[in-house]
Amino acid sequence: MKSKHTSRSVIAILVSAVVAVVLAIGLTLSGSPGEQRAMRLDNDRTNNLVSITYSVDTFWREEKRLPLKLEELQESRFTTGVMIQDPVTGIPYPYRTITETTYELCATFDRTSPENMPGSQQPFQWGAFWKHGTGEACYTIDVQQPPDSQKPVSIRAYD
Repeated sequence: MKSKHTSRSVIAILVSAVVAVVLAIGLTLSGSPGEQRAMRLDNDRTNNLVSITYSVDTFWREEKRLPLKLEELQESRFTTGVMIQDPVTGIPYPYRTITETTYELCATFDRTSPENMPGSQQPFQWGAFWKHGTGEACYTIDVQQPPDSQKPVSIRAYD
């Protein structure tokens, strides 16, 4: 009788240990839920910046000028649905014009952008121009040149 009870206990302990190891490996490979959330929010921020850039390009082509503030993008009939606020703070991304065709767009990131997309060997989906460190990163963009052709050294980051 004790033998059956002991065998079941050993099996239960082994199964529990295997489950714990699998969970630990999963968290190590994918990061904690908090880490995953921070990465998702940073991806959302980068997506927003890319979208803002396309909207500014459209605004410039149609209006023959840069918007004075990001809110103009939301008011324009040429650009709709662009997210100009940080997904956590709700505050508009810092934006300022530098010249008639150049502007600076900034965001504050929780993590450094990954070299590769999580879980793959694919390069960072937004390209080298949009890579960033932790903290505020500012991108200087000329509407006459697509960001992909601009050098990533235009990033000003504060850690």
